[in-house]
Amino acid sequence: MNYRHCVWKQLHTSLPPNSVHSDIRLCYEVWLALCPMNEAMREHLLNSAITSDRPRASCCPSLPASCTPQSLDYLNDDVLVHVMQILYATRAGLKQFSMACRRLRRLAMPILFRSCYGNSSRYWNCDLSMASIPASLWPYIIELKFRYPYGDCTTSLGQSVRVSDCDHHQLQLSLEALLRELPNLHTVNAQGSIPWAVLRQILSVPHVRALRIRGQLLSHLESDRDYHNFPSCPLEIWHHIRDDRYRQHPRVCLADMRFYRTLAARINDSARSLLIPFEAAPLEVMSSVHWPRLQELQLVGAQNVDVGVEQSLFEVLAGMPKLRRLVLEQAHDAKTLHRPIWPQDSTRSLSWPDLEELVLSHPHPDDKIFEHLPSSLKHLSLRCWPRHYLFFHYPELRSMRCSGWSSPILTSSEMLRVLSVSALTQIARLEIEFVEDDGDSDLFRCLPHAFPRLEYLKIHRYRRQGSRDVPVEAISAALASLRQLRFLWLHLDFASAPHPWGMFNRTWDEDYAKYMATLHGAANAIGRALGPSAEFICMLRRIRCRNVWLPYRIVRENGAVTEIVPRYNAEQVGEFSTEDEAAPPFKHSARHAGFVYRTGRD
Repeated sequence: MNYRHCVWKQLHTSLPPNSVHSDIRLCYEVWLALCPMNEAMREHLLNSAITSDRPRASCCPSLPASCTPQSLDYLNDDVLVHVMQILYATRAGLKQFSMACRRLRRLAMPILFRSCYGNSSRYWNCDLSMASIPASLWPYIIELKFRYPYGDCTTSLGQSVRVSDCDHHQLQLSLEALLRELPNLHTVNAQGSIPWAVLRQILSVPHVRALRIRGQLLSHLESDRDYHNFPSCPLEIWHHIRDDRYRQHPRVCLADMRFYRTLAARINDSARSLLIPFEAAPLEVMSSVHWPRLQELQLVGAQNVDVGVEQSLFEVLAGMPKLRRLVLEQAHDAKTLHRPIWPQDSTRSLSWPDLEELVLSHPHPDDKIFEHLPSSLKHLSLRCWPRHYLFFHYPELRSMRCSGWSSPILTSSEMLRVLSVSALTQIARLEIEFVEDDGDSDLFRCLPHAFPRLEYLKIHRYRRQGSRDVPVEAISAALASLRQLRFLWLHLDFASAPHPWGMFNRTWDEDYAKYMATLHGAANAIGRALGPSAEFICMLRRIRCRNVWLPYRIVRENGAVTEIVPRYNAEQVGEFSTEDEAAPPFKHSARHAGFVYRTGRD
């Protein structure tokens, strides 16, 4: 089966060819031989392999005799656990492998039962207790995942029910009992609308080190707004992801900001990774404390428009010397000026000797932060958030305007100035987003010289106002010098691109066919010009709310490109998803039936 070959490929590349590598190969080959067999045959062969002194090939004929070890007893526990972790990560049959013998079952238990799932919303039962899980498995559970309901929920039969206060009380009691029975619990992943009472229960568990929330906090519904009994929580990871990234006003309430002010003052000494909605980030509190262990900071959301926010953000970053990953994705408020992160009058400096990844939305061309980036940087993303193409068409443009957002995108000349101020020759992944001007060709020619080790390049290039031509040949000639490039992602804003919601137009089929022909031609021209290391070139397609990259596989024979093959249903290219960021949701109703979605920009 194909997934077995994928597992063997990972095993083959995970370790150098030494004795441990041969142990893993033996273990994997035994697993390949035992998986297709029924239980009786598997037990017979395994017992023979363990107890027999004969060569392994005689007791298990499907295995090659080239491997020197003769039984599973030869493999030590570390090698077996390493193989099991790979099988678990690739979903390639760890359960079957663990059923071979008691020793493998014992070693697989901490991996098989490391995560516990509790869904109290979709299949409604108001119970998160451990009654259905044997007590012998409790010590192995280190990750708890659950969905917390609020308001109207749906049962397994599709019926809508209202969660009462009594149900909430029962859920909180069962959650408290569950947390008390898991001695090695390390990570909690919660989804839904999380009230303060539930947060307090989780934060009160002394051995919980990671808390990830996907949804909203209901701190504004609690009477205990001062959080005077906020538990001591040495959290290392706090991630709060909002499902409604394009939510309009109000995006944050004062109670949420008070909660984050209290949280920041409690976890600054222990935190290693933070993900906070930008509009709720307590920048003043975060700048007044030191973050000695923080390695990852992500601030995502609407712009914080408080007075002096630029100075506060700079002070926050100055107090994080151990940063390895910094993501600042903030929508720009249309009523504010576009300012740099590094204030012009600041006397402090930023020192990030270990920084490896930097993601900045709406970078300022005169920001001094680019002059002080360390040589350790390997991933640089200078982009727009939300994407600049969401400001072109109705109804996306309407959503952006209702949110009060604008998109101060850089021109080609400004982007070139930003990339030229520092020598970042170690960059392996680069993402840039800009609109063309007279410096367009200079920018493309600069990339191979400034970043000779690029393996991943994503470019969003937009046409200037009134321009309809895209210099595909000039772009392909400039990028041909990237000798280590493997993945190229291009959005070139072709004039033939149909409206994302244009499928309701009568000419949709003709417009879409013309656009796909343009994409195929550009991918073929650029793909054939790229260096020998190039594997994929991806072109962006926009259909309704989905923005999907169409990958083209570059096929070579004897060093020459023979064909460029599109892969329409691919969900991943290497380790990267083919999904770009989704557009704001929009429901096409009967009142839009007569609306004509024009091709090109509205």
